[in-house]
Amino acid sequence: MATSLMRPQAAHYLFPFSEAARSVAEAAAILGESLSRTHYWVQTLHADHLLQIESVTARKGRAIKRYRTVATEFVVPASLLPDDLFARQMRAANEQMTQSLIAAAPEWVVGGCVRIHFDERSGHFDRVPGPRIRSARSVPRHQSISGMYLTEPDMRELQHDLEALRDKWRDRDRKDPSLPGCLVSISMAPTSS
Repeated sequence: MATSLMRPQAAHYLFPFSEAARSVAEAAAILGESLSRTHYWVQTLHADHLLQIESVTARKGRAIKRYRTVATEFVVPASLLPDDLFARQMRAANEQMTQSLIAAAPEWVVGGCVRIHFDERSGHFDRVPGPRIRSARSVPRHQSISGMYLTEPDMRELQHDLEALRDKWRDRDRKDPSLPGCLVSISMAPTSS
């Protein structure tokens, strides 16, 4: 089960079955995926005991099976995870963000400016559009990595705020393939210094 859950798209294909018992066709429609690909994943996840059959509706030809996840949440123990799993995921996410920026707005990557500005506490280094690309609609308006010195309670408060922000916009994500997609990366980590 742990091995199956660690496959990059397992959560994507489990999702439709976490809310209700669904057929392969219903799940494929929700996910916007092909019937054959969804069927492959359902068979794999069922064989790995992550999906169970909730009901079978007889009909002419093949019966319709409705599947449901065996749990509302899965936690894979750290002892079963590869040592470098999260480091690999972060590298892949950073590479995907870089490639997405290059593909969506090459003028941002090549023509963007670096802004160094100051406030009462410190100096800041941000990425902003250059003069020749300020008007492009698809260009990100701002990208920054900020170093901050925070107390432990302030770090917890910022983490809570970032999670709330992520959840707010995730709830608005309609999974409509006709809408423009947007890759968002939000991360926070304590530094050693």
